[in-house]
Amino acid sequence: MLIQGFLHTSAERHPNSVALVCGDKRLTYAQIEVMSNRLANALTAAGVARGDRVAVYLNNSVETVVSIFAILKVDAVFVVINRATKLE
Repeated sequence: MLIQGFLHTSAERHPNSVALVCGDKRLTYAQIEVMSNRLANALTAAGVARGDRVAVYLNNSVETVVSIFAILKVDAVFVVINRATKLE
């Protein structure tokens, strides 16, 4: 099973269990599943396809986690770029 499949399975089995704590935010498996599905649909509509590379340039956040799952759901490849990376 691929990692995005684990999210889907966890959302089915334990939808109300807390899956992510980020600062004062707490998200359940079901919430992350819904958010990542929504973003995956937007990525597909924007033309992201299997094997495409998608850069994630965000601070460590809920949005970063959701982005990674969404990118995996469209069978693309995520590349996390550290916000501290210098242009050089």
